[in-house]
Amino acid sequence: MRIGDKKAIVIGATGLVGEALVAELEQSNDFSYVTVVVRKNSDKLKSYSKVNQLILEDFLLLNDEDVSTYTHAFSCLGSTIKQAGSKQAFYAIDYEINAHFADLIQDKNIHLLVVSALGANANSPVFYNKVLCTRQIS
Repeated sequence: MRIGDKKAIVIGATGLVGEALVAELEQSNDFSYVTVVVRKNSDKLKSYSKVNQLILEDFLLLNDEDVSTYTHAFSCLGSTIKQAGSKQAFYAIDYEINAHFADLIQDKNIHLLVVSALGANANSPVFYNKVLCTRQIS
């Protein structure tokens, strides 16, 4: 693959880590195109020349056609139980959406990178850490 041939799709682009990643991808000579999947239009992301926003209220509606043209996929998507509002909502964000994204990427020639958190452990008594580990194993 030549420099500038890489194309990325990113979920979780409006969070702290996602914003930093998108800024790096914008500056990188390796990537010619970046699509960020967002729930609503982001003025900050509009300022980037390589970045295209794919607006989806429900990330579970992301499909094979949406991801098929990329060389790299990044997930920075995550939440906290407090931000999500409940354990169920947290699980839907941190596990279900990430698992759906990974399933779409699987069996395609796309590199998938998932940002997680320290403390992920399947045996943890803490629900948050358990979900993060389950996501990593899946």
